[in-house]
Amino acid sequence: MSSHADIPLADDETIPNEVNLSSRRPKPAQPLPQAEDLEEKARLITHILELQNTLEDLSSRVDSVKEESHKLRSENQVLGQYIKNLMVSSNLFQPANAPRSSK
Repeated sequence: MSSHADIPLADDETIPNEVNLSSRRPKPAQPLPQAEDLEEKARLITHILELQNTLEDLSSRVDSVKEESHKLRSENQVLGQYIKNLMVSSNLFQPANAPRSSK
């Protein structure tokens, strides 16, 4: 016999081989959906569809912003290199201890 008397196990000798159907009780019938339940269900479905559309719109917006960010990052790199080249070629941005050419 098992250590838990209230939980029968497959190897317990007291369990009959056939299922006793007379001890089973049918579940009570569920009531038909009320008009309010159907209205609530329709409202929830509409809300879910709106949220799905919002999610699609936001996903598209995120993709657009990512593309714009990539373009701006590339432009910033080009501008940064341009500014660096200007600074190298300009006398104004040379180190202070560098010898200056006399005129």
